[in-house]
Amino acid sequence: KKTQTRATKIIMSSSFPATENDERLREFVLWCQQRGCELNKVEIKSVDAYKVKTPKGHSIDEDAEKEFDRRVHCGERTSSSGKEEETTVAIQKGERILFIPFSCCVGTQGLRVGAGGESLPPFEQATSSEQLAAELLRQRDLKQKSEFFPYINALPKVIDSPTCGMWTTEEIKEMQFADAIGTCAKTLARDSVNVETYFKKEETTATTSCRNWTKKEWAWAMANARSRAVEIDADIGDVGNNKGRMPPSGAFVAPFIDMCNHTHVDPAAFWRPAYSDKKKKEIDEAKKTEEAVSEEEKEKNKPDGVELVARRDLEPGDEITVSYAIADSDTFLLFGGFVTESRNPRDTVELWRTLPEAATWLSEKLVDAGSSEQNAMAIPLEYSKGVAYAIVEQRRQHILEAMGQNKADVNKFDWDKSGLDESVRAGWNFARDEAHHAMFSFIAQNVMPDNDNDKLYRQVLTGRITQLLEDLPTSMEEDVKIMENCASLLADTNNDNETRLKALRLKTMCRYRGQKKAILHQWLQFLTKDEMPRDLTAIKNQVKAKEETSNAADELAAML
Repeated sequence: KKTQTRATKIIMSSSFPATENDERLREFVLWCQQRGCELNKVEIKSVDAYKVKTPKGHSIDEDAEKEFDRRVHCGERTSSSGKEEETTVAIQKGERILFIPFSCCVGTQGLRVGAGGESLPPFEQATSSEQLAAELLRQRDLKQKSEFFPYINALPKVIDSPTCGMWTTEEIKEMQFADAIGTCAKTLARDSVNVETYFKKEETTATTSCRNWTKKEWAWAMANARSRAVEIDADIGDVGNNKGRMPPSGAFVAPFIDMCNHTHVDPAAFWRPAYSDKKKKEIDEAKKTEEAVSEEEKEKNKPDGVELVARRDLEPGDEITVSYAIADSDTFLLFGGFVTESRNPRDTVELWRTLPEAATWLSEKLVDAGSSEQNAMAIPLEYSKGVAYAIVEQRRQHILEAMGQNKADVNKFDWDKSGLDESVRAGWNFARDEAHHAMFSFIAQNVMPDNDNDKLYRQVLTGRITQLLEDLPTSMEEDVKIMENCASLLADTNNDNETRLKALRLKTMCRYRGQKKAILHQWLQFLTKDEMPRDLTAIKNQVKAKEETSNAADELAAML
């Protein structure tokens, strides 16, 4: 009875009868406890949050039941006698919430994890997500023969995101912002090519550990890898004064931690490599001896798991939230299928795709009022583009130097495959794009020295933002009405599942694009007050040099 009292609780949705989902979850929790996971401070709640059944053909399992949303909550603190302690704080700030051994994790080559650490990549130049996806499918193919079957079986059968391969083109276009739509299209294309190239041949070019996985199977694995993977890169002290990096670069999924929901601001917990209670005792015993520690011992004394640590005091019933990544809403929508109601401080909107594109727009929009020619350019197009290309090259040279490479190779480097974002963007902090401001300032000083360049710069940004808003298919007011209609469709249980699924997706899209449009509207209000976009570099330098530290630090903290 005492063991049952302290064991992790599973709280199912009260409005639905026990299902196969419930049983899968029970088996998963039992598996975690048997393998050394420390979970006595938490409980899982299985909630019907989606309100929509998974459409037939969308799930990796044809006979899969309705999916539920799993959430990790702070449980009741219990004493050794099994009675609840008289305290309102279940977990204190800085206290360990739970611990997961690396042996329970599924990861990629080179990691000290339970599965995948010695597996070969599915194909050459596979990303960490693609390597992890392949390992998830390998374990799934083994079914009950895999010691990780309860964990694999507890993973979501479908993650309904724009990149899952089940959305129509029209549904994807509802994002409305071209850069997000483009990223989605590239992701879908890459996944499709990988399936066709590596997993649909009699003599596959993939490693022998891969079979001919279908497009649906690969989409399921990629969705789980992209939305649930943990990546840690932290210095962890070994015994003595030596330090080791654990784990090496790669990705892995950690049970329970991957069930925690994401929040952009003030998450309840963070994760980090850590030692199990057993390992801590072994290290403490080793410290009592003054003998030199061998390299083999150092390797053994590396962290053997990952822990969640409370960032603040938590009361019984509080949800354990984490921050999945420092990323914008595009990432969470495209790969996780969700958009939070709270504002994401890292969201930005693309004003121009490249600096030369911004230079072209500048030349085309600024008209020389003193010229006899109609719509004569105030700034020659070739001149403005030449300045833009020069600034881009200079910035790329700095990047190569930072990477330890020769800046003279700037034109030899494959920048298209580098993943470098060279777009001009506007965010919540009203910070100017340094490259765009440098280009404009140089051009203005040399071509239009008699103008109020600050005022002209604000007019340029105002004109571009206004144009972007006018070119979008819907306004913010229209999006609000669409969301209200979607909410009505979801609330009406008489509507068929397809209608409600479309309403759910459209509602998510409206929330996403509404937050993007809010950024643009905020910028317009900011610029109409004759405010200049902020120079974050200068503010950071003030903080670094301890000049006006308090004011500069406060301003920087407010903006970030």
